[in-house]
This record gives sequence, C-alpha cells and structure tokens, in this order.
Amino acid sequence: MFEGYLDILQPAFDVFCLLWLPCTYQLGNFRCHNFKSTHDQKGHQGAEGNLFGKGPFQTNFDQTEFFERWIRGIAKEVDRLRQLLHEQPASPTHGCYGKRDIAAARLHQIRLSEFLSEKVGDSSDFVSHRVCLFCLRHNMPENDLPCGHTLCNRCFEMLSDRGSDWDTVRRLEFCPFHSKNQTSTEGGSFEVQVKPPHAGVRILCLDG
Repeated sequence: MFEGYLDILQPAFDVFCLLWLPCTYQLGNFRCHNFKSTHDQKGHQGAEGNLFGKGPFQTNFDQTEFFERWIRGIAKEVDRLRQLLHEQPASPTHGCYGKRDIAAARLHQIRLSEFLSEKVGDSSDFVSHRVCLFCLRHNMPENDLPCGHTLCNRCFEMLSDRGSDWDTVRRLEFCPFHSKNQTSTEGGSFEVQVKPPHAGVRILCLDG
C-alpha cells in the first residue's frame, strides 16, 4: 500500500533538495549561502550576497542514499501506526464517519500532542486560518477554539462528542494541539451546532 506513494514522494523530495539544499563550499571564513536551484547563475556567495568564488555547486549530502533511508523509516513507522490502530479501543461511529476513521483521528491526536509538547513546547504559535493543521487536507478551518487554534468541520466532528445520533450539538472537551492539562487553562471545552449530513444550504427569503 505504501509503495503507491513513491511516485509522489520522489518528485517532492527532489524539488525540496533543489530549492533548499545549501552549497557546502568554504573559503577561509566565507561559506557559500546559495542553494542548489540558484547556484549556477550566481556562483559562491556569502551571507551578504558578496561573490567570493566561482565553481559548481558542492555538497557532501548523498541525496539518493538519504531518500532510500527516509523511505525505509516512513514504511517502518506506517507499519507501527497500523499496528497501533488495530490496538485502539472500539470507537462509536459519528454520522458518516466509521469506527476506523474515529480511531485513526484519536491516534493522530495523541501523536500530535506528544510531538508538539516534546518538539515545539508552546503550541500557541502553531496556528493557521487558511488550512486545518490537524488533517492538512486544505479544508477551511471554520471552527475557532478558545485557545486560538482552528479546526475544519470534518476534524471537529470526528474529535468531538455528541449526546445521540439526532443531536446536532457537538462538544470538544480539549484542543487536539494541547494536552488535557494545558487546555484546561486555555479556555476549556467548545460547542458547535453542526448541520446533519447531506443537509443543503437553507435561505430565509422575506418577500413583500
């Protein structure tokens, strides 16, 4: 299953290296600050843009070896997450979202909270009003949480609780970008009244 993504990951990795892989050439106290994509036109330039040498782009980074190692690491992590997904406790369905979708969202929530607490620390600046940072699916984050983070409707519905199948009011107990202890001091829970699945847009028109 994972091998099907290689045709996408390889070009993405190549473009990333082209745009952001720095030249490692040094001359005395000067170090080239040009990237691979702009090096051929500019040569070796310092931090202030001063040209101090001519020659091709240089690097000791083995792009092919790293990509293969990176892919092996991703495949290993995907297998581990798949195993953790099977070990997740049974989750109730939420409308059109199945138990597997809910379990995957809960697992992602745990992993994201651990990553932010260990690597980022204060997640207050980890905010976007253009894309939902929980799913990264480019869905408009329409739900503003008390702590300042935002979620799209799909993520909010999967992570929130509701009283019954007919209850349209959903309650999110804590922000997925914080731990439970952090969220208790960041504004508490949050409620949203959502439309039923497949409900269209309703317009009240007052004529006359």
